[in-house]
Amino acid sequence: MPALGKYVAIVIAGFKQELVYKMDYFISLIFRILASLISIFVWTAVFTSSGVSSIGGLTLSEMYIYFFIVNAIGIITFNDSMAGRLQDDIQSGNITTALTKPVRYPT
Repeated sequence: MPALGKYVAIVIAGFKQELVYKMDYFISLIFRILASLISIFVWTAVFTSSGVSSIGGLTLSEMYIYFFIVNAIGIITFNDSMAGRLQDDIQSGNITTALTKPVRYPT
């Protein structure tokens, strides 16, 4: 169990780093939840209005499971875009050192 403490410390440090810009974190969290709820409501409406128990071989409960698995994989494998990295560099101040290097910033 002592090795598990290292991972817990890393998770806590990552969470604290996310909370440096609290409003940005909470707004992105709200939008993620809102997008998930909209997708659930849309699929529920599609299944309810169609009057069938399965669409494309999937029932509504299987569609929910599929949706949550896809979202979980998306969150785990999310690759931060260039705009996100640029935003992080501006917020942290690292943009100044990146712009002084002889390599183009986006490269």
